[in-house]
Amino acid sequence: DDEGPPFLGMVLYCSLFFFHGMSGVTWGRFGIVYYNEVKHFSAEQIGLLQGLMPLMSLVSQPAWGYIADLFQSKKRVYIFCTSLSSMFLLALAWKRITRTFLQVLGLVAGIAVFQSSGVLDSHALDFLGVKHRGLYGQIRMWASVSWGVGCIFMGYLTDNYGFEWNFVVFGVTMGCMLFVSAIFLPKRTNEEQARYDSDQRRLTSSSIVSQADDSFIARRRQKPEVLRAALCRLPVIFWLLEGICIGAAVKLVDSFLFVYLQNDLEASTTLCGWTVGVTVLFELPLFSMSNLFLNRLGHDALFLIAMTAYCIRVLGYTWLTPNTVHFIFALESLHGVTIASAWIASVDFAARVAPPQWSTTVQTILSTAVWSVGGGLGSVTGGWFMQNYGAIAMYRGAAIIVGAMMGLHVVLWGMLRAGPHSRYLKKLQDAHLEVEVEEASFLAQSGDSDRLETGETTDE
Repeated sequence: DDEGPPFLGMVLYCSLFFFHGMSGVTWGRFGIVYYNEVKHFSAEQIGLLQGLMPLMSLVSQPAWGYIADLFQSKKRVYIFCTSLSSMFLLALAWKRITRTFLQVLGLVAGIAVFQSSGVLDSHALDFLGVKHRGLYGQIRMWASVSWGVGCIFMGYLTDNYGFEWNFVVFGVTMGCMLFVSAIFLPKRTNEEQARYDSDQRRLTSSSIVSQADDSFIARRRQKPEVLRAALCRLPVIFWLLEGICIGAAVKLVDSFLFVYLQNDLEASTTLCGWTVGVTVLFELPLFSMSNLFLNRLGHDALFLIAMTAYCIRVLGYTWLTPNTVHFIFALESLHGVTIASAWIASVDFAARVAPPQWSTTVQTILSTAVWSVGGGLGSVTGGWFMQNYGAIAMYRGAAIIVGAMMGLHVVLWGMLRAGPHSRYLKKLQDAHLEVEVEEASFLAQSGDSDRLETGETTDE
């Protein structure tokens, strides 16, 4: 009987995602409150600040993923990057060095350089293994729990005690996450340990390695051409373009919804905080049943559901008035549908198309496409558009662009007589199955069969 992944391991990764979500809450959308109400920046300046971070991490995120894969050191890279990005963010609380826009811009750039989103996702996927990869949503769900509850709490705290408490809560939660990561996160994942053991045997063993084993070990090593071949295929490129589109659309809302609510609809910070809390209403059940939705609906249907929910949501914004602002809660519940559907499908797709030795790099490329390229475009163009044409025109334009991408996906589905994502994954299935059988045989011969079955990691 399949007993699932180790319970304590699940608790560890759920805790890390919970702390990750809670620390993100204190900045996240509330960073807009800091720019808007504390620093009194214009919409164009806010758009530049919001766009700078993802555009700079366009290079840094894949670089950190590449380093983590190259040196088999996901844990060290994650702790190093998280520590330094946290230091730059906490420096924003020091008024002496944040007097001007350029000073704030410099600190935000520092945060961006040490962004390593995707490393924690890759670590969790390696822990789950191929057999239990569909349970990723149950781990990711805890980031949504902390995000929803935390935003309600931080909205109340900011309204009644000032924005400085956001930095205090961020420091505490980030400190807890780094402590748990340093003490309990395994030094190497299953995949990293397998490669490490293979290299050690080749260096220390005096026995002759068989030709088959030598060929297998060679393929496990990091070859840039293998990564390049996996990414430079039309279905993968189309998937990344869809990710960029969705990331730009979501970031446009994240960057300017609070500005729209406060400036145009006369909403309080407390109400803004509650809108974020509502977003997790559909996010939680979707993440908790991610395996079911992936198996029943597939990647293509989940992408279309995500884009449909987004279009309905932003068009609804354009019909709100100060008297009907509370209808924002119904619209914001659709955010959970967009995020959960798109992210479940994207992370699983990335895990399936990634060469095993480049799993972290591909996850960071996904995060870069969605939150760096897409997020940067959404923030910068959204800020310019809102400054010159207003929020309503901006949201209607976003709905048109996402609707066009959704229409293209449907057309491709009709032309190929199958969803473009699902069709490509089916072609990969036989090739991946062959590699998995060979890997199981190799690890069994080296005494690692138990670790392969359970998906456990080791701290040796």
